[in-house]
Amino acid sequence: MNIDEREWERQEAAWRAVRSGADAPDAEWSRVMRALREPRVSAPPPGFAAAVARRAEAQAAEDARFERMLGLGLGVAIVVAVIIAAAVYNHLGTPMAGGEWIGSLRWVLAALGCVGIAALMPTARGRGQA
Repeated sequence: MNIDEREWERQEAAWRAVRSGADAPDAEWSRVMRALREPRVSAPPPGFAAAVARRAEAQAAEDARFERMLGLGLGVAIVVAVIIAAAVYNHLGTPMAGGEWIGSLRWVLAALGCVGIAALMPTARGRGQA
């Protein structure tokens, strides 16, 4: 480590001048040394916690709205995908006979049940926290 002796002396002279209350020969280092002697402001401004809480609540509400819309969009996408899959399956020339509709209806109902349960989860979670 290469220490510049002249710079070191400037810093030390400024520190001694600030400690003794005399005028420092180097105004630049004198400002730095005075700042080092002053206590730091450690308390947050008044109302800081309330402001942060308001911002957090607003952000949480915005996130909840986004999640609801995303869930609705995904549910609609699943329903559309099921309808398209059924249409493509019928279009391929393999019409579903009577018994096959029951099997595919089970899968459609299972998919709708999953979407319904996922839609009810935020409501159930909210009741559990109350």
